Amino acid sequence: PWRRNPSRAVIIPFPEVLGAFAIVVVAAVIHGLTGFGFALAATPVLLYFLDPKSTVVLTVILSLASGILIVASSFRHASLRWITGPMVLNVFGAAAGGVVLVVIDPGLLRFLIGFMTVAFATMFLVASNRAHEPTLKTGAAVGFVSGALMTSTGLGGPPMVLYLLNSQLQKESIRASLAVFFCVSHVLSTVTLVVAGVVSTPLLLTALALIPPVVVGVPLGA
Repeated sequence: PWRRNPSRAVIIPFPEVLGAFAIVVVAAVIHGLTGFGFALAATPVLLYFLDPKSTVVLTVILSLASGILIVASSFRHASLRWITGPMVLNVFGAAAGGVVLVVIDPGLLRFLIGFMTVAFATMFLVASNRAHEPTLKTGAAVGFVSGALMTSTGLGGPPMVLYLLNSQLQKESIRASLAVFFCVSHVLSTVTLVVAGVVSTPLLLTALALIPPVVVGVPLGA
């Protein structure tokens, strides 16, 4: 598979960029429908075009763009009681994950992303819905783990999704709450990645080039 060339202004060349456009549209549709799932859908395919660290950065930025569109139309349905605690610890998790992304071997990161994609998909298939009330301890743990996974692998969504799927919230409120949480989390993650020095100008331009399919996909899913 093609590997990124730092000398390019946009690091996914034609015609490979058409494949990237297609998967981003699909991921945005899923995100718009459920409030989560962008990274699980997009990351494995983007790994074909990019190195693992660039894939993480691109996924986080595009997920942020997708999340902003969802929050704009659904914020009133969000349950802040369920997501405030996780948001606080998410800051520390994002910082820890950023350190991991800087020092981890790219080959190991590629393996971890693949393994976690399969593991999380399996967890969603076998998870049972057991209603529970939010607790400080559980919310803190979920927020920290989600933040750490977000900046290290781009796959920080599943812990929070499982946390809210087992809540007593209605589906519309779960979708909105996830969207708000991930929007904040992706802002924190993007800042962390910039500070860590893994966000390059070509990568930002590539993210900007892939925002139009996000804008197309989210309304289709919603």
